This record gives sequence, C-alpha cells and structure tokens, in this order.
Amino acid sequence: MATHVGIANLELPALYVHNQWNQVFPPDSRYVRIADRGRVLDPRELAQQYPQLEVLECTGVALTSLDFPRSLRALRLARIETPVDVRELAALPLHTLALEHLREIRGVEALAGWDSLEQLELLGFWQLELDDVMPLVNLQHLVRAEIDIGGRRKNVEIYRRANWAYPWPFIFEALRVAPLARSG
Repeated sequence: MATHVGIANLELPALYVHNQWNQVFPPDSRYVRIADRGRVLDPRELAQQYPQLEVLECTGVALTSLDFPRSLRALRLARIETPVDVRELAALPLHTLALEHLREIRGVEALAGWDSLEQLELLGFWQLELDDVMPLVNLQHLVRAEIDIGGRRKNVEIYRRANWAYPWPFIFEALRVAPLARSG
C-alpha cells in the first residue's frame, strides 16, 4: 500500500529529499533524484522546496499529479506507478524527456507538437503501436531520440524513417549538471 509522503514530511532535515541511495539534496539543488517504491509524491511541492530545480529523476514512485515545476529543463520518469498523460507534461519547457517502463502512458501524440524538446527517450513501451509514435519521425527539432516500443520490427521501422535516426548518449551529461555525492 502506497503512503503519501510530502517532501517536507520526510524523516530527514527540513527541505531535503531522500531516496533509496541515501542521497540528500539541499534546497538550492538544480538536480534531484527521487526513487522509493511505495511512496507517493506531489510534484507541486517541488517548486517550493527547490526553486532552482532544472533536472528531476523520479523512479518507482506514485505521482499525485503531473504538475511539475516550470523551471524543469530535463525530466526522467521511470517505473511510475500511476498513469502518465503526456498531454499534461507538454506545457513544460523541457529540452529533455525520458519516459521508461511506465505502467500506463497516455497522449503520446502530444510529443509531436512539443517544440522545446531536443532529446527524447521512450523505453519499454511494448503497449504502443507504430501508429502511436509515427508522428515523432518528422520532428525537426529533435537532436537525439531513443525509442523502444517493443519488437525489433517496430523499432527498426521508426529509426528507418526518422530524421534523428541515431540514438546518441543521453541527457544529464549534456546538461553538465553533476549529481551530489552520497552523504553518510
């Protein structure tokens, strides 16, 4: 059973986020990683706690909404337990978006009109069909994309048609945002 834990209510010093790797992120962090199965996260709290937040990784959590801070430039959602509707994320001025092995994804067509995206990763989406992602092959502003919708035939067809046809190394290195070292 999932338990809601607001960022300010974690059993750590006030305003810090904790995850399974025992990393602690101070309030002036530009990069935050939240990974904790069974936790419920309200993304609206992030804007208050991390006013300079640019890069966010969420793994294994349930989200109360998709209302992430507008300061984000890169977002990775992996193994999220609640449905993710890409149409709700499309209002963010993201340059980089990584969606991996989500339990449920909706509104993939919204990616086709997302002008700020330069890097896109869709991994482990066996539930998608070629028709769901074909509008993405014409995106002129993508510098890099890696798409895995399951099945070699489907993936090869996407890359064969795409303008961004080679999957370059991914995001956080390009943003030059170093994660904080582990704290003891």
